[in-house]
Amino acid sequence: MNKINFASLRQFVSGLTVFVLLAGSLATNAWPRSETGYGGSRPDEAARLAQIAEEYFEQRLRFFPLSATEDVGDPRFESALEIEIAPTHRAEQAAVFGRILSRVRALDRSQLSKSDMVTYDVLIYDAGGRLDALKFPHHLLPVHHMESVPVKLAQWGSGDSVQPFKTIANYDNYLKRIEKLSACSEQAITNMREGMRNGVVQNRAIVERALGQYEALIEPNVEKNSFFVPILKMPASFSADDKARLTTAYR
Repeated sequence: MNKINFASLRQFVSGLTVFVLLAGSLATNAWPRSETGYGGSRPDEAARLAQIAEEYFEQRLRFFPLSATEDVGDPRFESALEIEIAPTHRAEQAAVFGRILSRVRALDRSQLSKSDMVTYDVLIYDAGGRLDALKFPHHLLPVHHMESVPVKLAQWGSGDSVQPFKTIANYDNYLKRIEKLSACSEQAITNMREGMRNGVVQNRAIVERALGQYEALIEPNVEKNSFFVPILKMPASFSADDKARLTTAYR
């Protein structure tokens, strides 16, 4: 059995927290201008830092669209579902985060204001943490009783969570998301088989607890299935044609 690098795992979790903090910084204008530039920084260094931070934030949303919905509420990613555990996705993450880290390190930190230094340090910590997290084989352990894509999307289908169900577009966007679950599940199966070959497997107790959650998702009665719940809660304002189309599509 391979040894688990818990230091990398802790850094991975911490990195997700920092991502939320970075989102808050961007939303509240983390780079206020003054007469001498961006909050006292040398203008060219501050401007480059701001550009890198914006690009990093956008890349994080693109890589993890479920987090974009859950943590930021960005409607641009409402229909997106990336297979984060896929080898190609992980390789792209490594390339992008590595480039971001190199660009930040190329800046002269001493020329930044105190607030920009915080942004600099957050980027170094978060991008570096993401790269370290990719060394941990969590992609081979996709089944978990606390966090899994199928269970999360089923919960969101209740209409009482972060996925909106107010408009026709909202309904179409959720449908696009759950249509991608099959490919996500196939990748999970492939990864678990690789994990079995290499001795990287989930704890038995965790798997047994997770199985009940997955079994609940395959309710054969369509109208009792978790993913059909949005149809049972369609707004009365939807036209008869839209209701019929959506009902057929969800079935």
